[in-house]
Amino acid sequence: MTAYAFWNNKGGVGKSFLSFVAATEYARTYPDTDVYVIDLCPQANVSEMLLLNSDISPNTDDEMSDENYNVIHKNYDVINKLIGQTPRATVAGYLEARLNSPFEPIKDVSPYVYRPADSNKKLPVNLLLVCGDYLLEILSEAIRQTSQLAIPVTAWKQVLSWIKDLTNALRKRSGNRDALFIIDCNPSFAIYTQLALAAAENLVVPFTPDDS
Repeated sequence: MTAYAFWNNKGGVGKSFLSFVAATEYARTYPDTDVYVIDLCPQANVSEMLLLNSDISPNTDDEMSDENYNVIHKNYDVINKLIGQTPRATVAGYLEARLNSPFEPIKDVSPYVYRPADSNKKLPVNLLLVCGDYLLEILSEAIRQTSQLAIPVTAWKQVLSWIKDLTNALRKRSGNRDALFIIDCNPSFAIYTQLALAAAENLVVPFTPDDS
């Protein structure tokens, strides 16, 4: 099991795009490995890329065709459907559950996992997504406060391990198959970004030629 976090404290340097490319190409190259994308950004950019339907037709007109408009908006329908489930089938849904069970890992994390190939048939079936969610930003203060509880004395360490617990549970979910984790991060060094970095074994820092 290997986990890669893609992070830079500056936006617009290609973190989400690189996460998307790394995950899809690895999954396509190694079909015997489950590739999990964990979207820990409230903007859910990598989730949007993965859930975008592939049936968009080339269009040279200045205005988007009605057909392409409808296809693109199906993308947001999928995300809204995941958000609307109970529990939310997103990374925020998982973190909500951890707020109710802060010091006891959740054994069954299947409700928070979605297979993008169900929406985009051109994606490999071994590519799996824990979808991003705007609720991350709202939950961040509650997560931070939980990490600062005086009891147990290991509260900070245990809370910072929530995403690590998620990767461990997903690894068990994959059984005898290998598992790889791609964690897309928000530029902000918010508590949910700290959870991502604590879960990663490797850190990829994208940057542009101007050193940003």
